[in-house]
Amino acid sequence: MYGEKRARQVEYKARKQRESLAGVSNTAPLNVQVRLRAYCMIWELKQKYYKADTPLPYVSKASHKADEERIKSLEAKIIKGGSDEERAVKAIAEAKEYLEIVAGSRVRDNSKCLVF
Repeated sequence: MYGEKRARQVEYKARKQRESLAGVSNTAPLNVQVRLRAYCMIWELKQKYYKADTPLPYVSKASHKADEERIKSLEAKIIKGGSDEERAVKAIAEAKEYLEIVAGSRVRDNSKCLVF
């Protein structure tokens, strides 16, 4: 499936970026710290929504909403016009895309009756 293939590509890129940003300290520019945090968040999402490399059957709406809020709050920290702004925006976009691939289609809506 396209979604799972793209998810693996994003995971691989996130892993490589995390490895290259491993030495980032608190004194690094804020946009670099945001990039590192976004790529770490992709790993956290994989740990949360996959069990033994198998996607969980459904995702709670509250959990999905909380992860969206975490990504939005990280996006708000990006300094406009600062160094690495372009890469930080791209990292946030990849985190949003990954969340949508691994959890977006599996959000359980309890307001709909499953009995026909």
